[in-house]
Amino acid sequence: MNRFVARELAALRQEIRALREKTGDVQADKADPAAAGQAERDGADWSTLRDEIKELNATIQDAIEGAEAGVSRHPVASVAAAFAIGLVVGRIVA
Repeated sequence: MNRFVARELAALRQEIRALREKTGDVQADKADPAAAGQAERDGADWSTLRDEIKELNATIQDAIEGAEAGVSRHPVASVAAAFAIGLVVGRIVA
């Protein structure tokens, strides 16, 4: 495999790990009793909120796995797409 593609895959894997850690932070936040008390004071249905967070977490995990599979199947196209997106964002920001 090309070294450039290998570096890009490693960078993507690192970003995926960071996303997984962030979703773990969300899990920790929802277990916080103070946050639960605040939600109850606001009249929120905590169990519904918990179910929605679980569903969101599952959706994020599915998206991450799909992205990993797509990059693995088409590494060159993935790098080209990332480059093109970078150009567009660079034009917008600059």
